[in-house]
Amino acid sequence: MDCIRSWRDVSDKDLSIVSSGAIKTCPVCRAPSSFVVPSPRFYPESNPKKKTTIEEYKERLSRIPCKYVAIGFEIRRAEAYALYSDTS
Repeated sequence: MDCIRSWRDVSDKDLSIVSSGAIKTCPVCRAPSSFVVPSPRFYPESNPKKKTTIEEYKERLSRIPCKYVAIGFEIRRAEAYALYSDTS
């Protein structure tokens, strides 16, 4: 996970790299990736455990309040997995 976190970290990247969207792609195959699911196992696309692992991770995320909304940052909720409430 440290490798992927480093790849996606924007703090040490040039603005042109960040705005190009390169950090939101796989560093190996460049396939678009909107989020990273931490898992101790790699499952090929054809393995049903991959879908289960992703859904379980999204379920866990849905119980965590969105930190960006809490500070007043506008986010497209349809593309997010965090918890949103009318009071946040």
